[in-house]
Amino acid sequence: MKDIEQLAHTLGLSEERLMHKLDAFLIYAQVELANLEDAIEQKKYKKIVRHAHKLSVKADKLNLDEIYIHTEHIEILAMFKRDTDYMLLFNELHEALFKLHEEFAEAKMLFPAR
Repeated sequence: MKDIEQLAHTLGLSEERLMHKLDAFLIYAQVELANLEDAIEQKKYKKIVRHAHKLSVKADKLNLDEIYIHTEHIEILAMFKRDTDYMLLFNELHEALFKLHEEFAEAKMLFPAR
């Protein structure tokens, strides 16, 4: 993930506002990740597309490129009902979100809420 100050500047936000947006995104992502996992387990392609798309839109708005790329990959494959290992792709997305969560936790220490 980009440096918090740089990302805030890119998005035209204060660091504090960005931290709030990242916090909200991570909470939202947990819910969508669970929904995505259920859709993958049930092999419901439309649901996979819907939940991956929701995550990709939110990630794109925050310039979270790695998460955006993973969700777009899942979305496009599911859109065309490609027979692939969606759980492998899901695990890569989960890992990227976990990494973001760890970086966010570190950033929270550097930019405590005022």
